[in-house]
Amino acid sequence: MVMIFQSPKALKYLLEEGDVYTFRVHSRKSLKKDDWITDKRGGHKISDATIEFVTVIDRLSGLSSYVSRSGFESLTDWFNEIKRLNPNDIAAQANIISGYLYHVTKKEKNSKFLKAMLNDEVISFGEIEIDKQKETK
Repeated sequence: MVMIFQSPKALKYLLEEGDVYTFRVHSRKSLKKDDWITDKRGGHKISDATIEFVTVIDRLSGLSSYVSRSGFESLTDWFNEIKRLNPNDIAAQANIISGYLYHVTKKEKNSKFLKAMLNDEVISFGEIEIDKQKETK
């Protein structure tokens, strides 16, 4: 089952760095490790990916070891994005969080993003725009 990245920061980090830790309120319906990613429901395939379950999260501090590979500057930034994306599932006033942590690794073959990067094109997925010329300077 596809994994949707609605957070521009997390998606950009995954595409640039090759892997990302992502928090999900609900567990994945499929245990399949080899899958693909997109930026919205019904969106086009951005890349094939390997998705691995890491751990159950039962408190905000459980994410602290993974912040450096999440695409966010701080645990607070990550938590604010989680609340924004899950307004009905996360208590906005308290640091109460419960869910699942996954490690997603981008596969290079069959990726439209990587093919375009090799051709020095500007890539745009939703709010994310990456200019290959800028990245190499």
